Amino acid sequence: MPWSPLVRILLVNALMATAALILWMAPTQQPGSEGREPGGRKRLTGTTTSELDPSFARLFMDSPTLSLSTATATADELDPDCTHFSCVDVSRCGFSHDLVLVHVPSRVRHVDEEGSEVAPLSREFLELLQAVSDSPHHTADPGEACLFLPPVDLLNLAGLDPRGVGRALASSRLWNGGGNHVAFTMLPGRSSPPKVGRAMLAAAGMTARTYRRGFDVSIPTLSPSVQSIIPSVSSLSYPNQTLLPTTSGLSEREWLVVALPPVRESLLPVLKQLEAEHPQKVLVLEDCGDSASGVRRCSGGKRRHDYAAVLQRATFCLVLPGTDGTLAHGALVEAMHFGCLPVVVSGESAVLPFSEKLDWPRFSVSLRSHELPEAVELLESVSPEKAADMRRRLDVLYGRHFR
Repeated sequence: MPWSPLVRILLVNALMATAALILWMAPTQQPGSEGREPGGRKRLTGTTTSELDPSFARLFMDSPTLSLSTATATADELDPDCTHFSCVDVSRCGFSHDLVLVHVPSRVRHVDEEGSEVAPLSREFLELLQAVSDSPHHTADPGEACLFLPPVDLLNLAGLDPRGVGRALASSRLWNGGGNHVAFTMLPGRSSPPKVGRAMLAAAGMTARTYRRGFDVSIPTLSPSVQSIIPSVSSLSYPNQTLLPTTSGLSEREWLVVALPPVRESLLPVLKQLEAEHPQKVLVLEDCGDSASGVRRCSGGKRRHDYAAVLQRATFCLVLPGTDGTLAHGALVEAMHFGCLPVVVSGESAVLPFSEKLDWPRFSVSLRSHELPEAVELLESVSPEKAADMRRRLDVLYGRHFR
């Protein structure tokens, strides 16, 4: 599904957030390099909306082929003990006093013994590579790079053979066990997290089981629905003032809480019971199962709703674990985009996006699964004044970090 070119900005922001964590440890720049600006780098702004450059795409599409076999060395399992002191060679990061330089290796088309491509190139991965290549952080010289992007598309691990992916990563002459690499993943696969050794992970749907605090970066899963429907609520003008982020507006919204898909099968009976007990306050939405699912959601299996309109008329939105048990889906971003306060139901294992930078309790609510039957009472205890304050914070932080 097509995503906005602005996806590149979000991913690069995550990359630079990772890089910022190690910049302070870098040695001073090399003598004679004062003011150096490696050639060909252009500044990236937060308002870039240009389409993918066809000539750039061809550079990566028209790449040499490397055949991998079962005898090919593979990447190590993710190192759970990595820190920026143990898994990053900070001596590489002193070539520019104010920039962390990033190198994008030349891509190789990796194929297995049957000739099938191991990790086909996606448009989103090309957008990421182009955004980094166009930024002032890019360097064409691997010798002066602090960080590297693996030349293997790991954004969507679903359907990929983890063994083939591991061999493709290890085949790069710059891999070095994953040291000084940043690997991006948006959708988990059969083997999650991927085998990236000592590489940093910028990933969606991360859990406390594998998240390496202070080393990895949790990023949101972007939503095709957000990109294809309409602008966010804060950028629109509405004749109905109840949609605005005011105290009275929030208290007058049609729905107290809306449950967003996808939902784990085990939680559906609880949600349906909640909806039956509070039909004027709770709405449980599900995918309609057809091509209209991008802009419509269904309730009760039949009734169709304009998805954006419902989110704009709800005070709270339940964001629940998906079928894989993680938050690696677009519901969180969809709720935030349309000004609905997220109520995250995931226990203590989920690592929310940019969790080490954002104070999530100030603009969201966290519930455990066993608290779902009391969700209405718990959310009604949030005063209109507090909800309005949370909503204002949500608008600011969403525009700054997610859009």
